[in-house]
Amino acid sequence: MWNPYESNDRTGDVRYFGYAVQQVAPAGELLMARYCPAEDTEPSPTVYLPGGRYLIAYSVNASAAEPAASDTATLGIAPRFNGVPFPRGGSFATVPDDGSAPLNSTFVITLPRAVNTLSFTNTGSLNTSYQLLNVTVSRLR
Repeated sequence: MWNPYESNDRTGDVRYFGYAVQQVAPAGELLMARYCPAEDTEPSPTVYLPGGRYLIAYSVNASAAEPAASDTATLGIAPRFNGVPFPRGGSFATVPDDGSAPLNSTFVITLPRAVNTLSFTNTGSLNTSYQLLNVTVSRLR
């Protein structure tokens, strides 16, 4: 996964991550792979970021991967920084048992540590199928 301390590409301070389809248990982490600039590494749940201020945007389509106990299902996703949930950046939806919903958020965060981690967690109540996860990380100057 992108580690700016090991990177010598000159493409600027914007990175794009994503993953086509994955099923994630409640409280489980989503996988991401860097696709621009391209990187030949295995997908990982973690992106490493140096300290600084960032604009982060993500979007994903979510659907319940199992029947809910009731007629509705709660689907959700939230970022974590350095292993700590960041609820302000989360997104959730309550849908019919067999429904789906787009989940997305855009936010600015200042990361104080020299090395920080970004990951995304399933905050829903069921195993969830996530399709077309797209994450944009832009370092602000």
